[in-house]
Amino acid sequence: MFATLILILIGLTIWFVIIYNNLRGSSELVKGAKSNIMAATRKRVDLAKRISDVASSYASHEQLTQLSVSESMTNIADSLSAEQKVTKVMGQVSALAVAYPELKANTTYAQLMTQWHDLENDIQDARERYNAQVTAYNAYQGALPQILFAKSIGFGVAPYYETQVDEMDGLADFVTGDGIALKETMGRLKDRGITSAKKAKLKLEEAQKNLAKQIEDNPPKE
Repeated sequence: MFATLILILIGLTIWFVIIYNNLRGSSELVKGAKSNIMAATRKRVDLAKRISDVASSYASHEQLTQLSVSESMTNIADSLSAEQKVTKVMGQVSALAVAYPELKANTTYAQLMTQWHDLENDIQDARERYNAQVTAYNAYQGALPQILFAKSIGFGVAPYYETQVDEMDGLADFVTGDGIALKETMGRLKDRGITSAKKAKLKLEEAQKNLAKQIEDNPPKE
């Protein structure tokens, strides 16, 4: 009985480790895809600022929205907020390019705009890859049996990349507390396992004592 219990505990531990590793691996892919969006967005803000600087030199009297790359940009909501500002600036630049044909003919401006269009395509690809990773992760996280305990060990639902900042409130960032949660969970499992093992051992010892007493009270007849 004691050996059977140990085998069951070992089996459950292996099963838990497999599911945990799958959740962690999938969540890391989501985080990696999110990091790519953050990096591309910072690059987009920086490029828009350079284009704005070139445009400003042709119309110094025009007031263009100021842009800066935020080092604190860490989640999807930050990215969306920055993109809204970038969109506003690029709209202003486009209007200046219409008003000042010499701006559109500027070599530096043309090169930067080529980089801009290439970067736009890269960002769109990054968003699609991110959402694809989120779909895969959420599908696994929400399936049985891991849905029963995934959140309790630090693996919550990952947010999709949406188009409106206000839609991301409360879901803007994807953080897994898997390290701390895992230690706490493993600690609880260890304590339960030790307690169960001690109880099983006591029952086995008691059964052995009862059997020995029965043999002593009723010795086999020769």
